[in-house]
Amino acid sequence: MKDRIYAIIVAGGTGSRMKSSVPKQYLNLCGKPVLQYSIEKFLKNELIDSCIVVADKMYHKDIENMACGTKNNLYIVENGAERIDSVKAGLDKAVYIESEYRDRNDGGTAYVMIHDGARPLISERLVSECIENVKKHRAIVPATAVKDTIKVINADNEAVNTPQRCNLRAAQTPQCFELELILDAFDKYMSDTQSEYLPTDDGSLIEMYSDTKVVITEGDENNIKITTPIDLSIAEMIIERADGGR
Repeated sequence: MKDRIYAIIVAGGTGSRMKSSVPKQYLNLCGKPVLQYSIEKFLKNELIDSCIVVADKMYHKDIENMACGTKNNLYIVENGAERIDSVKAGLDKAVYIESEYRDRNDGGTAYVMIHDGARPLISERLVSECIENVKKHRAIVPATAVKDTIKVINADNEAVNTPQRCNLRAAQTPQCFELELILDAFDKYMSDTQSEYLPTDDGSLIEMYSDTKVVITEGDENNIKITTPIDLSIAEMIIERADGGR
């Protein structure tokens, strides 16, 4: 019985904070679009069965070109209005692919890795460790220690609380789950008509709608999210430093 791993890359954002006419995931980063780095990393990993990219339809052809001829396990689906809708579109595609295995009674367990397309510097180590850890814990989120002191403020911009820094972590992606577990949490979220919460990460759905505990695992400081122009410059420096060390 072989487990299946589906990597879902969410790439439907507009990148308004980048102040660019081109969404941040398609900006040039050392000769390649930001998004291409993640696509290549997942497609080349032998532990991952399929890579599902969720993106605006106008960029689907560009994404096909990013696959560098390795398209057998690449699927591209259209994004939704919000990130949560795009993730659901990716999960629906994973369910469709997984149905073929279920029809054959292949056994094993299906897992999903949900990754931000604006995090191009994901390492092979982090991917492998996330896969290893999700098989142990069912729901994992990679994260790094918070270096700055965090202030909680009110509507008047007044500080009301200063959490202990030792208890804080900055969440990253890929966030990884058993497929059935995250699907169940999504269904409960969609059915919760009383909730006004719009999740910015997927682990929070497990926290809110499942008895399964989300386990925080060690992230990677280089696994930054490209959000503003300075992030792009930092990513360039990380890549150039890595290339210089070869």
